[in-house]
Amino acid sequence: MKKFDINKFIKTLITPKEHPIVMGSPSDYKNEFGLNTKKSYFSRIRRITTALEDSGYEEILEPRGNYYPFSKVDNIEKDFIRLDKSFKYSPILQIRDTPEPDDGMYYYEEEHGYLSTKKNEYSFLLGVENRNDNFDLNVIEVFKNIKKKDIKKLSQKVLKNQSKTWNYCRWIILNNSYIWGSDSEHKALISKLIVPPSLKRFFLPMLKKKIKFYKDCGHKPSDIKKINSMICILNENRIKKKISWTNIYNFPFTSKLVKGEVCEYLLNPNRD
Repeated sequence: MKKFDINKFIKTLITPKEHPIVMGSPSDYKNEFGLNTKKSYFSRIRRITTALEDSGYEEILEPRGNYYPFSKVDNIEKDFIRLDKSFKYSPILQIRDTPEPDDGMYYYEEEHGYLSTKKNEYSFLLGVENRNDNFDLNVIEVFKNIKKKDIKKLSQKVLKNQSKTWNYCRWIILNNSYIWGSDSEHKALISKLIVPPSLKRFFLPMLKKKIKFYKDCGHKPSDIKKINSMICILNENRIKKKISWTNIYNFPFTSKLVKGEVCEYLLNPNRD
């Protein structure tokens, strides 16, 4: 197998690629880099697997036994480290969802994370949505020499990128290494372990949409009453260990929270 060149891979990710305009007019295409012409537009590669292929590393994507690299949320960090041990991956937000009651129709995972390496000045905000193994890991934003204080604020970019069209929201997992909420809310989170009210307001519409969906589908009131979302702000190392992911019904083990962690339901579980 060809030796992996991390700088070549990153250059592929950050270099705008030319595409022909085959439909519409040039004004229909975002001129992000000031390179567009009447016949072509430029954009960066977003999909990680496409960047690996364009860099000449198709072999890296070949299956290892029954596992295909970059096909599971739980293995994102391991897959990058297999490319180069200098890669560091930090999960910022995760969302996990199953039907309620769970009939096995779907399993939904979403993750946003920060990818960096000491070997290059560029770093990346990544995002993936995975519904029943439909997995695509994409670059959301590229950074050059980002400052530490701005890394902690990437949580705000993640929320801005969050789609509210879906109603997947059963478990919302946030990394406590990042800043959540306003300055005063973040201070209250650190000192008093209070989940920022703005976070609850942000995610509540998704939960209400989910409840409405189940009502419209004719589910029993007793089942609809059980539908809820839990926000958990956890330590990064514990998130990476995927505590209880293998037994989703027991998650998040609130009795085993450690210092600096907090979990709260969006709605009162005992509501009428």
